[in-house]
Amino acid sequence: MSASLSPSASQSKSPSTSLSPSKSASPSASLSISPSGSLSISPSASTSISPSGSASPSASVSPSNSPSPSLGMLAEQVTAGYDPATGKAWLEDVRVLEYTWESAGDDLILRIPASLHEQIFITDVRHLVRTAFAGGTPAIDIGDGTTADFFIAAAGIAETTVNNLARAKLGKKLKANGQVKITLSGSLTAGAGTLFVKMFRWAQT
Repeated sequence: MSASLSPSASQSKSPSTSLSPSKSASPSASLSISPSGSLSISPSASTSISPSGSASPSASVSPSNSPSPSLGMLAEQVTAGYDPATGKAWLEDVRVLEYTWESAGDDLILRIPASLHEQIFITDVRHLVRTAFAGGTPAIDIGDGTTADFFIAAAGIAETTVNNLARAKLGKKLKANGQVKITLSGSLTAGAGTLFVKMFRWAQT
């Protein structure tokens, strides 16, 4: 008796797995501010994944915000000054007048435009001796064009002392054109000074 066993088993296993994910992200964002103060932010993002499918979401945001006052308005205020025709209400300003012992007339007057509806408040007046005054008995008064020593009297200024800084004790509200005027004594032969006037504008309605 013969037995033949010739099993033939053929098994093939060739699994193949392919995974090819692809992911790309390309976020970008842009920020821009225009001279008028408009703020623009535009981020965008894209993503694609493809092992067995694809997903490509995208998002875009473009808000626009305009602050108040705008940058343009702020720039205008900085350069406007106190003049009623162009000034901005409540904008503080400092005017400076430099002079020497030889100055006279309009060279010793700081003129300030104002009106009933465009009033000016003078909040501070100061005088600095840059070069010591000499000749006769030096005396300097700082007034308002009507009263010679309205702001600072000669007794409050050390005319012969370099860097002496005198300050007014009074302010003044102007409802019409006004001035701050320097009055010098006669016989001067040397000296120089600087006048500082701080003020702000109040637009009446």
